[in-house]
Amino acid sequence: MFSLLFSLCLPALARDAAVVLISDSIPEYQETAQAFVDSYKGQVQVFHLEGNKAKAMKIAQDLASDPPPAIFAIGAKSAYISVQQLPYIPCVYAMVHDPIKYGVYGDKVTGISAQPSAEVTLAQIRVFLPKVKKIGVFITDASAVEGPSDASHVAEAMGYEVEFIRLNSNAELRKQMSLMHKKVDAIWLMPDPSFITPENFHTLIMMANRNRLPVLTNSDLLAQAGGLFSVTPDRFGVGQQAAGLIYDIYADRKDYGGMTFVPEVPRVTFNENTQRTLGLELEPFATGFIDTWVE
Repeated sequence: MFSLLFSLCLPALARDAAVVLISDSIPEYQETAQAFVDSYKGQVQVFHLEGNKAKAMKIAQDLASDPPPAIFAIGAKSAYISVQQLPYIPCVYAMVHDPIKYGVYGDKVTGISAQPSAEVTLAQIRVFLPKVKKIGVFITDASAVEGPSDASHVAEAMGYEVEFIRLNSNAELRKQMSLMHKKVDAIWLMPDPSFITPENFHTLIMMANRNRLPVLTNSDLLAQAGGLFSVTPDRFGVGQQAAGLIYDIYADRKDYGGMTFVPEVPRVTFNENTQRTLGLELEPFATGFIDTWVE
């Protein structure tokens, strides 16, 4: 933590230092910022917005008067402030779900996706659930089409069959879940706020466990809440990846504007209690792929 604290004490450096904007004081953001500070080859200044709009606007005004060469924005609030108030400064953002929704895009905006690639997620399915051949994916009328569609193409190329199940109510979920174990070998619960409500998730996990149907997610919180495992971007890896992108933009004058990069390093959270409920035995080598065990 020393380097992160030290960076906060740096005076104005004619702003030749890259800037890190942290949306809120949560561990995931702090760890990503620290990884960036440790990995970046130049000087860094770190600013905490603390979820405060007035403070964010004041920081943006200060940066506008003495612009940095590039900004690493962690979280939606910092990314939004950077893109909207400082659009002429190259920005790399991370840990932003649905960036278009938050207006986080532009010619000088580069993103690191908040989700791992479909290939990475499916590779973990192969490690932990080698017998799975058919995967169920829920979609709703409000679901983004691109994610499930892209994942389906990747899955098929890797030898899996994907069954899309359209739902728009908890009653439909109960009906489908009563038959799901006869249709698929596992469920891949993709990020979809319109569908993943507390009530729906409780229903899904309860019925999936009853039928010994594994549920994998791209949210470690959902793995902790009962999913078998999650595959998410490793927060340290994201910080390191952002440091490389920022350095390329500043030192090598590379233009990544408008591009989105997939996270390079995955993080697996595995629910041991759900594993026991499902009666699932892991191959000894598979435990080496697990970063965090939860019960």
